[in-house]
Amino acid sequence: MTTSNKRSKGFTLIELLVVITIIGVLTSLFVANMVSVRERAKDSQKKSNLNEFKTALRLYYNDNQNYPDVSEVPAQGSPFVGTGGVVYMQEVPEYASYTVDATGDGFTLGVDLDNLSDTEICESWSRCGENSCVIGTSATYYVCAD
Repeated sequence: MTTSNKRSKGFTLIELLVVITIIGVLTSLFVANMVSVRERAKDSQKKSNLNEFKTALRLYYNDNQNYPDVSEVPAQGSPFVGTGGVVYMQEVPEYASYTVDATGDGFTLGVDLDNLSDTEICESWSRCGENSCVIGTSATYYVCAD
């Protein structure tokens, strides 16, 4: 009688579980990173749009020697048209706040960002005269008249 010591070819249950666990960990890291990348890209677009709006407000100032009152700034998605039909911006971007000082010579424009750890948030606060920003708690990014 001959006995053969044939081992079955394949993977053990432990090997399969280790590989599945590694794949799961890598997938979760990748997905978390992709969410962060999308968040930063969206915030970058919001900042860019806000700076374009700032430029439109400066053009308005050049024509009128003051910034528009809060009631004169159109809602998001509307065109920004001044007196005489001058179009300063085809479509006003998303913004969270707009304030103009009493003299009409300065403004502050803000937008809420998704990434609370963005260091430019607090930098924008200090540029615009605010001092109470805490990284990780404040979401509003500001631009103001220079």
